[in-house]
Amino acid sequence: MANTETKTRRDLAKILAQTNTLESLLADEKTAAASRPNISGWGVGEHVEHLLIADRGTLEAIDRMLTGSLDSGGSPTAAGRLILAVGRIKRGIGKSPAPVRPRGTDLATVRDMLTNIRSSLDALGNQTEAITACRATAPHPVFGHLRPAQWLRFIDFHHRHHLRIIDDILAR
Repeated sequence: MANTETKTRRDLAKILAQTNTLESLLADEKTAAASRPNISGWGVGEHVEHLLIADRGTLEAIDRMLTGSLDSGGSPTAAGRLILAVGRIKRGIGKSPAPVRPRGTDLATVRDMLTNIRSSLDALGNQTEAITACRATAPHPVFGHLRPAQWLRFIDFHHRHHLRIIDDILAR
């Protein structure tokens, strides 16, 4: 197995493990409703909803890239290259684009969103070779044009970024 395919498998495994954490956060209504405005303008459930909205769009773009129906051309911006190399989003640097901001969706619907995201991630598990080989790109509003494997890496560190914020919200 090629080194880059191994990284893709590892990224998928990390993302699936992160979805277990998201599920546990949504399991308890009190936890999902927790907020600390001095830490974040969003509560726990809103952070999870944001991640799932972003994941849905990203996974749809990956599917379209893999089927050949999407290729925006181009490459990552300087910020995109940096973030992919570092693998971490610095807190407080940017704002989420409006289309992926939480909408106050009810908890049951957010849980259903998570189930759908997991199904999509599971399906990608059989496509790691294609993901790694695919050179098509889809645009990110700040990080430029990313290939499917780069998008999976983004999902991983995007989740970690919000899970750190959630940890701070829940810390007492």
